[in-house]
Amino acid sequence: RGITEEVVDYLKEQYGDRFEYVAERDIFDYVYDGEILRTLKGRKNSKKRNHINYFLSEYEGRFEYRLLGKADFDDCRQLLDDWTVNKEENNNIEEGVDDERLGIEKLFAHYDEVCDRLKIAGIYIDGKLEAFIIGSPLKHNTIQIHVEKANKEIRGLYVAICKFFLENNFPDYEFVNR
Repeated sequence: RGITEEVVDYLKEQYGDRFEYVAERDIFDYVYDGEILRTLKGRKNSKKRNHINYFLSEYEGRFEYRLLGKADFDDCRQLLDDWTVNKEENNNIEEGVDDERLGIEKLFAHYDEVCDRLKIAGIYIDGKLEAFIIGSPLKHNTIQIHVEKANKEIRGLYVAICKFFLENNFPDYEFVNR
């Protein structure tokens, strides 16, 4: 899992057709231009601009974007619970959700050790956490988004959490690996 085409070529060279190689599109990395995600410029982003404009007008004065810390982790857990229940009710639960939850819990458990590199931010609407995002810098002017969760029922929230996170916490990073 998670090997590059170069490694596949090497393995084929060494072992011939002894293995089956399958590209799993769901686990590919997606690298984006950071400035485009911050500004949402361009024709390709017109839907995202519409969604965030709706969010901003609908929730003006009712939402707060901010960095999160240990005191907010229970709110994150509650959002994860709600998100998972919503996915299960719609028969849309993804493979690996338990692994993702375990990974998030590990980050929370070791937050003091990684807080200098790891940023966690959220959007509260009417006092309730409705979205959170976790990211950290990589080499070569790239930010890695590890986790992005939001209440899917709130139009524009996914676009908002990503845009605000990049604008406020990583304004100069050239690339975003999501």
